[in-house]
Amino acid sequence: MSCRLVSVFSLLLIVAFALPAWGAAYYMRADGKAVNKSAAVSCSSASTAMSVATHNAEAFSPDDIICLCDDGGDYKTSITAPSSGTNRHPITYKNADGDTPVIDLSVDVGGSSGWTDMGGGVFRKKGYGRVLWEDDVPLKAATSESCSDGNWYYPIGSGFLYYKPTSGTPSGHSIRTMWFEAGWAPYGLDLRNRSHITVYGLTFDRCGGGIGHGQNLSSPMSSITNITLHNNTIRRCMWAIWSQVSGNGVESDVCIYDNVIDYCNSGISAWTNSDKIPGHKQYHTRYFISGNKIMHLYSITDTKIWSDVLLSSHYYTDHEGISFQDVQDSVIANNTISATFDKAFISDQYWTRAVYFYLTNGDTPTSGNSVLRNHIYGHYYPAIYISTADGHAGFQNNTIAYNVMHYDGSYAEHISFSTRSTSDNPLTAANYFVNNTIYNPIEGMAIYASFRKDGNWVVRNNIISSPGKVTLSSDNDSGGFTFDHNIYSNATGFQTGVNGMNFDSWKNTRKYETVGSRVADPLFVSPGKDFHLQSDSPAVKAGVPAGLLEDHAGARISGTPNIGAYESQIAVRAPKAPVCPISDRP
Repeated sequence: MSCRLVSVFSLLLIVAFALPAWGAAYYMRADGKAVNKSAAVSCSSASTAMSVATHNAEAFSPDDIICLCDDGGDYKTSITAPSSGTNRHPITYKNADGDTPVIDLSVDVGGSSGWTDMGGGVFRKKGYGRVLWEDDVPLKAATSESCSDGNWYYPIGSGFLYYKPTSGTPSGHSIRTMWFEAGWAPYGLDLRNRSHITVYGLTFDRCGGGIGHGQNLSSPMSSITNITLHNNTIRRCMWAIWSQVSGNGVESDVCIYDNVIDYCNSGISAWTNSDKIPGHKQYHTRYFISGNKIMHLYSITDTKIWSDVLLSSHYYTDHEGISFQDVQDSVIANNTISATFDKAFISDQYWTRAVYFYLTNGDTPTSGNSVLRNHIYGHYYPAIYISTADGHAGFQNNTIAYNVMHYDGSYAEHISFSTRSTSDNPLTAANYFVNNTIYNPIEGMAIYASFRKDGNWVVRNNIISSPGKVTLSSDNDSGGFTFDHNIYSNATGFQTGVNGMNFDSWKNTRKYETVGSRVADPLFVSPGKDFHLQSDSPAVKAGVPAGLLEDHAGARISGTPNIGAYESQIAVRAPKAPVCPISDRP
């Protein structure tokens, strides 16, 4: 879509005639001086583009395009969408043609003025922060004003920032801070309470939240729909893409695809106010999350993670690649999620998840969701995780299939897939964990289930190459899980309750693995790099139809399915790409 006057020509159909829709292009610069949107006609000068403040005070119409210019520097103020589009006629935010605009909400507190020498190498200045960068390097947060265990500290509400330079005085460094609060952040682009919005081609750097959508909880609208976010770059943000609904609100038809999310604490999150209000009805539905690259999850540099640099004495956070609370009929497919640090999970402060479903104690079941063909690499606890609050509405008809999960680090705390339900699942239909490949060559657990309350699971056609294969707690060894047609890399690493066992004992416990499973080398093309199967692999044509409502691997031409995440290329056509559910796509 181009940043110029846009028209949709009338389309004559047999029985329908659609009137033309007209939209205008408006231009924005960080230093814009145009008095209103009508004067914002180009990027050529500050006088022909509007400022963020002018944009935020205007009203826009369906099919309008707001073009962000890179002339005028980075955007340092949150851009708040003042208007919604309508069905099939969204309002679009994008880069001006050929431009690469950056929204960076970090604040410069450097320079020599305003600092008071507090002694002991510590300086104080009016300011605030949750993360502090010195010369573009994030510094460790301290737990007190003396900065004895870190390089900076901000007593909440004091209005004073304490800073201990790594060398010299503050004047010798560039110093930037970033601010955010629990449940709220200064979003680079704030779409809350807006529907029918499309965003692409923008870069967000050092924002509390990159893009915020869903409801504004201080004055929530009853429903949000048709949000499309694609081909954006989000880096060094606390939350990359964040949504929350409350007050029995619903967010539907959200399409998030082909974005690059790098060095963020959390990637794509959609929450329902946790479990604070029993019986609430708010939920998310018909999300489509595909083709995103979420890299260096929970890292802020190659050497530091967010828990190192957050002012953690006042803030606790989650580290999740893609996370939902109370979601239905949604697709998470073809994403790459990597956590490249390898650090002991000494407390829950460090636990990191790639894909996470949390069931609150609201009234909406988590059902009809598919997690398909994702590549998840790195250290997680767990990589794919389902957990619940007491009194949740239930979990059924969900599919986790054709994913590759790979960890080659040295910490035993790693888990690839886990469920943990703290109260009985009231729903009885099956969930499916089928045709996945798990490869943990050094340490880690493949599958862990803590309670029989976790519902009914079919575990079928998986390759599990991991020191820890399957652990079912003593509460779970009496039912709920059916295992068949899986390949395990060796005969040890099984457990029910506190009892470790080999494969033969495992398959005879509660009659697990009664058919089709075996211990064998799966013969990957290149273990750790390419998890396709060699032609003589024991996994080739050794599976059974997964029993799913839809064949997510592709339309089968002939023959028996493989075990693992990859079908042989001659056996199936290319998989059908999940369809973004919304109508506002450009």
